[in-house]
Amino acid sequence: MRTREIKIQDVMTMNPDWCLPESTTMEAGRMMKETDVGILPVVDSELGRKLIGVVTDRDLCLSVVAAGKHPDSVRVREAMTSQVVTCQPDDDIRKAIHLMQGNQVRRIPVVDRQGMIQGMVSTADIVQQADLSSNVTHETMKEVTKPTDQPIRSKAKMKRAA
Repeated sequence: MRTREIKIQDVMTMNPDWCLPESTTMEAGRMMKETDVGILPVVDSELGRKLIGVVTDRDLCLSVVAAGKHPDSVRVREAMTSQVVTCQPDDDIRKAIHLMQGNQVRRIPVVDRQGMIQGMVSTADIVQQADLSSNVTHETMKEVTKPTDQPIRSKAKMKRAA
């Protein structure tokens, strides 16, 4: 990794699209398709935008489609993951890498000190923009994609890097 400290804000996607817990999973799926993303932050309100969870394309597939439910009748709150690992814009990317490896997640919401969504950071953002050594890149991808016998729900805990 470069000697200069690289901050999350240097590599994150800023101002990501988000949805509300009352949105239908159909609306969330359409938004993912339109914006070409596989994850949406779920926020408490349009004005506050405090992060309360995330919903992924996998959540929609397993909680709605595979369960035989109609996406227009299922609310995002029923399919979302509420235990979410987060980081802050001024955190060093090494914290995000550590969280990704430890929780086997590829994308982390970035929130401010009040918990308001600011961005998203992904393994792709870090690998493509952070000029990491090939060893760090390899180890990150190895840990994030390691097979596990854990349930299909995210193992992430609602926490932020210290």
